[in-house]
Amino acid sequence: MVHPRTGRLEAKLLLLLFTLFVAPLFARVALAQDGDANGNGAAESEQDAPPPTTGGATPRELFQVFIESWNRATARNREREFGLIDTEERRRDLLKAVRCLENGRSTEIVSQGLFDAAGRVIDILNYHGRIDFDTIPTTVTGDDRYAFTTAFGDVVTVRRLDRWYFSASFVTVESHWILGRAEESGQEKYQAFSVRDYVPSVLRNRALFLEHWQWLAIASLLILSWLVHRIVSFLSRGILMAWAKRRSEGDSTSEAVRALGTALGYFAAAAIISLLHPYVELLETGEK
Repeated sequence: MVHPRTGRLEAKLLLLLFTLFVAPLFARVALAQDGDANGNGAAESEQDAPPPTTGGATPRELFQVFIESWNRATARNREREFGLIDTEERRRDLLKAVRCLENGRSTEIVSQGLFDAAGRVIDILNYHGRIDFDTIPTTVTGDDRYAFTTAFGDVVTVRRLDRWYFSASFVTVESHWILGRAEESGQEKYQAFSVRDYVPSVLRNRALFLEHWQWLAIASLLILSWLVHRIVSFLSRGILMAWAKRRSEGDSTSEAVRALGTALGYFAAAAIISLLHPYVELLETGEK
C-alpha cells in the first residue's frame, strides 16, 4: 500500500521532469515545423517572383535606362568620395546599366569586363553628343536589330525575348574601333571641368530642349553679365570723366566719354558670356 503523501510526491516529480525535459522537446519540434513552413513559403515566393528586368522594352527605353543609370552611378561615385551617399545605390545603378548589354543581361555582379564594355558604349555616345530620345523608335517592325548611327559608326542593338540590348558583337568587337575613331577625330572627350557633375539629379530633368539646371545657369549668366555691364560702365565713365575734366573738354567730349563707358560695359558683359557659356554645356555635353 502506497502512502498518499508518497503518491503526491511522485506525481509532483513526474510533472517537474515533464516540464524540464519533455515540454521543451515538443516546443522545439513545433518551432521547427513553423520554420520549415516559412522556408517553403519563402522558397515558393522566390520561385514565383519574376526575374529582374534587364535591357529595355523598346530601343528608346534601352538608351534611356542605360544612359540614366550610368549617369546616376557616375554622379554617386563622385559623391561617394565625399562620403555623401551609400555605395549600395551606386552598385544597383551600375548593375542596371551593364544589364543593358546582351552579354551582361543575366549577370548578378558588375565584373570589370562588363564595366569596361559599358564604359566604351557610354564614351561613344558621349562623343556623339546630346541624344534626343524622341528620335529613337519605340517599335521596329519585322526586324530584331536597330542601329543608332553616329559619326564614328553604328551603335547596334538587338531584340532577345522581347527585350532590347546592346549587341554582344558590337560591345565586344566593334565598340573598340569605333571608340578609336572617335578619339582620333581630335574631339575632346570631356571638359576640364563640368558643372553638370556637381548638379543634383533632380535638376537634370528636361524641360523643353534643356535640363532644369541649364535654364537656371542661363538666367544666372544673364544676370551676372548685366551686373558686370553696370559696374564696368560706372567705373569707366568715372575714370574717363576725370580725365576729360583735367583736359577741360566741352560737353560733346563728356557725351562721348559716357558713350565710351557704356560701350566698355557692353564689351565686358559680352566677354563674360563668351567666357562662361561653355560651362552651360548647350552643345558639348554628352551626358544625356
